[in-house]
Amino acid sequence: MRWFCLIFLVFLLNFTSFSQVNDIKTGSDAVPTSRRSNSTFNDISALIYVFQFSYQILVSGFQYQKFLVQSRKEENPRILSLDLMPNLAYPIPNRSILALPRARANWGLLSTDFRYSHLQEFGVGKYATLDWQIVQFNIVSKYNTYIRLGVGLSREVYANRNFVEYGFNTDFKIAEKTSVILDGRYAPNFRNEIGFQVAYTINQTEKSKTMLTAGFMYQNYFSKTNLYNAQLGLIFTVW
Repeated sequence: MRWFCLIFLVFLLNFTSFSQVNDIKTGSDAVPTSRRSNSTFNDISALIYVFQFSYQILVSGFQYQKFLVQSRKEENPRILSLDLMPNLAYPIPNRSILALPRARANWGLLSTDFRYSHLQEFGVGKYATLDWQIVQFNIVSKYNTYIRLGVGLSREVYANRNFVEYGFNTDFKIAEKTSVILDGRYAPNFRNEIGFQVAYTINQTEKSKTMLTAGFMYQNYFSKTNLYNAQLGLIFTVW
């Protein structure tokens, strides 16, 4: 009986591993062209509006941004900083690896965030996206607390097409060396994502900080395929 259960478990894991990437690609193939076009047109219109608003902030508010950075740099060095985030995730239950290297540049009220998502299933194949939150508005920007709302594009490499993606991110300190990070992404007709991480500071200097992160992330592709990911990574912040 034990041998039977072991064989069944191995079979189940292999079956899950085989089906996951293929299920996402099948969901991608099933999206009607008309549905893609209408959604893309509406979302791109919203994206253009956000870009126009961001441009106004950058041009007309340039001096204020400069003043903000200079006046708050000492109390909040993150206001002008770069975050590098080499992250890995393990979809459960599955024999695969999800690589999520990511970088974010912060300047005053604005940030921009780029991520490469690469799901590799051993013996099956891969599925990758390029996710760029082109503009993020820092609604709250304090050293111990950040709240960001963003919008950008997610490029699906498999089908060679783009989806408009909206994002939410917050991190806040709960102890001397410990912070909580919440991430959410929504791309209509493509992917929903929400993540939770705990970050622990392992090194800090006058110009940088390094944090070890661990957590969980849920993803849904094309309202069809669910991924439950355990996450582990680092955050290198330089200012």
